[in-house]
Amino acid sequence: MPPKKSNKRSVKSVVVYNDDKDVLKILDKSKPIVLLSDCMQNGLIASNGKASEDTSDESGGDDNGDQSVTVMKNRVINGNYFMAQSSRPKTSKNAFTKVMQNFDLSESAIKEIIERQFADQRRHLIDTYINNNCFEEWFQLLNCGFNALVYGLGSKRKLLDLFVAHCLQEEHHIVINGYNNEITVKNIINVLNEVISESIFDEMKLIDRLKDIDFDLYLVIHSVDFLFANNPKMKSLFSQMAVHCQRLRFIASVDHINSGLLWSTTESNAYKWLWFNAPTYESYTIEKAFSTGLSMLSGSSKSWHQSLTYSSVKHVYDSLTSNAQKVFLLILGYYVERDAANTGFAFSDCYSLCREEFLVTSELTLRAQISEFKDHKLLKCKKGADGGEVIVVCIDKSIAQKFIESHQ
Repeated sequence: MPPKKSNKRSVKSVVVYNDDKDVLKILDKSKPIVLLSDCMQNGLIASNGKASEDTSDESGGDDNGDQSVTVMKNRVINGNYFMAQSSRPKTSKNAFTKVMQNFDLSESAIKEIIERQFADQRRHLIDTYINNNCFEEWFQLLNCGFNALVYGLGSKRKLLDLFVAHCLQEEHHIVINGYNNEITVKNIINVLNEVISESIFDEMKLIDRLKDIDFDLYLVIHSVDFLFANNPKMKSLFSQMAVHCQRLRFIASVDHINSGLLWSTTESNAYKWLWFNAPTYESYTIEKAFSTGLSMLSGSSKSWHQSLTYSSVKHVYDSLTSNAQKVFLLILGYYVERDAANTGFAFSDCYSLCREEFLVTSELTLRAQISEFKDHKLLKCKKGADGGEVIVVCIDKSIAQKFIESHQ
C-alpha cells in the first residue's frame, strides 16, 4: 500500500509586537525569513497586538516540521517616527538670512563696491575708444550732417561726457540727462532760449527761430530712448527740430534692445542716424536711481506711491478707453491744483464734474471707469472725514504734475 500522506500541517507563526524597539528578531535563524509585508500578501492576518495564524499547505508540503518566525514590526509606521519628523530640521549656520543680518552697508558703500569691480578693465576699454580716434570720427560725421546713436552694454554716460570734454568744449552744446524723469518740454524750451538769447515759448516759433541760427548747436542726450518713451511731446519736439533745423547736431545714447522701434522710417531718415557700438560695461547706478524714483540699492522701505514711476502710470493709462483716461486726468488735476494735503476727492463731487463733462452717465459707470486704476493701486477709495466716500491718488505729486503736462 502506498504510504499515507502525513496529516501534519506546515504552520507559519507570525507575531507582531508593538514595543519601542526597532529591531527584527528571528527566533530560528536556520529558517527562511518572513517579513510582515510578505505575510500580508500571502493572506496572513496581523493584528495591532500579538497575532498568530495557522495556514495549511495545500500541496502537501514537506515533513520538515513547523517553521516559526518572529517578526517585529518596523517603526516606520509608528507614531514616534512622524513625531520625530515633525521637528524643525537643523539649518546651516551660513544661512542667507543670517548673513543678511550682518549686511549693514550704506548706499554709498554699495556704490563704491560696484564701481571697484573690474575698474581697470573698464577704464582700459574707454581709453581704447579715445586712442582709436573714435571721438574724432564721431565729431567729423556730426559736422557732415549726420547724427550719432551710441549703443552697447553698459552705461554710456561717462563716454559721452568724455566726448564733450574732448570735442565740444569750444562749441555750443547742451547736455540733456534723458534718464531724469523730471525733465519736461518746458525745460528744454527754456534752455534753447538761453542759448539763442531769446524768450520764445511757442514751440513752432522757436523752431522757426532755430532755422536761422548761424552756428552749430550740439545736443548730447543721455538715454534718449527713456526720454522719448516717457514723453511723446518731447519726441515730437525733437523730431520737428531734426527735420527743420539744419544746424542742430544730435549725439545720443540708447540702452533698450528695441530702441530702434522708437522712430519710423521717415523719422529715422530725418535724423540721419548713424549707429555706433560702444560697450562700456559700466554700471547703471545713476540711471537706475533716477528712473525708479527711489534708489534700488537702499535698504529702507518706501511707501507705495513713492515707488510708482511715470512709465508705470503711463502703461496703465494707455491701455484704457478715452473716457477712462479723461476721468483719470480730471482726478489728477484736482489732486495737483486743489488737494495739497491729499485728503481725497469726494466721490459725489467727482461724479458731478464727470457728468458735466459727459464722461459718465451714472455712479456705476464712474466706478467702472476708475476700477482699473484702483486695481493697479494708482487710486483708492476710502471714507473721508465727513463719512462720505473719497477718491485718493496714490501717485507722487511731481509725477502727477508731469503726467498732466505731457497729456494736455
